[in-house]
Amino acid sequence: MQCVAREVGSWGAWRELGIHPNNGLPGDPQNLVHSVITNQTATRAYLSYWDLGTVILDVSDPASPRYLGRTAFAPGESGNAHSAAVGRGESLLLETHEESGGDVTLHDVSDPRRPVRLSAFSLPADVIAEGFGDGNRSGLADSVHDPELAGTVAYFSWYRQGVVAADVSDPAHPTEIGRWWWPGMWEAGGETLETPDGETWLVHHAMVHHDRAYLGQ
Repeated sequence: MQCVAREVGSWGAWRELGIHPNNGLPGDPQNLVHSVITNQTATRAYLSYWDLGTVILDVSDPASPRYLGRTAFAPGESGNAHSAAVGRGESLLLETHEESGGDVTLHDVSDPRRPVRLSAFSLPADVIAEGFGDGNRSGLADSVHDPELAGTVAYFSWYRQGVVAADVSDPAHPTEIGRWWWPGMWEAGGETLETPDGETWLVHHAMVHHDRAYLGQ
């Protein structure tokens, strides 16, 4: 049986909100959709829209997506909303940022028209300094990518820092509770990572299912 994809609807910030793709934040201004997730019933979509933050759409009618609201960055922040996860009955949004020394912001989206930032979560500078070297010289080796949320524990794919687990039971005060990395990534501890043909190993995404986590690099 052959499945054929067919477009039924579309949405764009330039067309719908009048925001130009290059009218982003200072530095490297870009407004682009990096990734998209939906709620379990596929009636609401969360678009990681780089410098626009996370855009929330009502997609109960996929032929006519409807804008609800979006998160915002504080003055001086560089943007780069990369990925998102939602939990707590769709009232909590985790937003990760692809930037050097990246962080995660936690938002109350119980009213999607008015997201409220609750906190920001990042790794201490001394922890960042101990991570696996930036072999690909991207400058993004400490950026945080795809998040996963399982109950009150969030799992973040933190590139050369491995997987970071955080307790988000109080989203105003997230707390790191654990970390895992491929053996050899902890250079400050004397480990040496041997990879085929000198490849750089960075944790790009982690998928959590029950008591197992599956990592992609």
